[in-house]
Amino acid sequence: TGPSSYLRLSCLFNSLLPEGRWPFLLPPCTRHLNLHQYTGHYFLSKIYSNLLDSDKDIIANFYNAKGAYVKTWLYSLSTLRNICAHYGRLYNRRMKITPRLFAADRKIGIKNDTVFASIYVIGRLSKDKMEWRHFVTKLAALIEEYEVVDLRCIGFPKDWETILRSF
Repeated sequence: TGPSSYLRLSCLFNSLLPEGRWPFLLPPCTRHLNLHQYTGHYFLSKIYSNLLDSDKDIIANFYNAKGAYVKTWLYSLSTLRNICAHYGRLYNRRMKITPRLFAADRKIGIKNDTVFASIYVIGRLSKDKMEWRHFVTKLAALIEEYEVVDLRCIGFPKDWETILRSF
C-alpha cells in the first residue's frame, strides 16, 4: 500500500502500453522499468484480471482487443512460462489454459490450445515490431535447421510464417 505500491503498479501498466500512452504519470526516472521482469508474469496476469472491466478495455484497446481477450492472453502466457520454467514438455501438448482467439484467427487455422497460439499472442502483444520480426526470422531458421520436427504437433499451420509476420 502507499506511494511505493502506486509506483510499482504504474510501472507495471506502463510496461504494457506504447510509450507515453498510459494515463498514469510516472516520474521520468521510472518510465524505463518493466515491472514484470521483477515480479513475474503470474503477478502481471493476476493484477490485470483484478482490474475493472473498463480499465482492462482501456489497456486492451492498444492491442485492438477487448479486455476479456487480453486477460486470457496474459494468463495463458503465464502458464506457458511456468511449463517452460519447470522443464515441461511442449511438443504434442494441448494447453489446458488457452488464449481466447478472434474468429478470424480461428478461420486461418489457429487452434487456441497449441503452442503456436501462444506464440501468436506474443506477437499481438509485442510493442517492438522490429524485434518481433527478428524473432520470427530466428524461429524460421531454427525450424529449417530441425526440419524433422512435425510442426503440426505444436499447432503450426502451413502458412505460419506469413501469419506471424502479419503484425
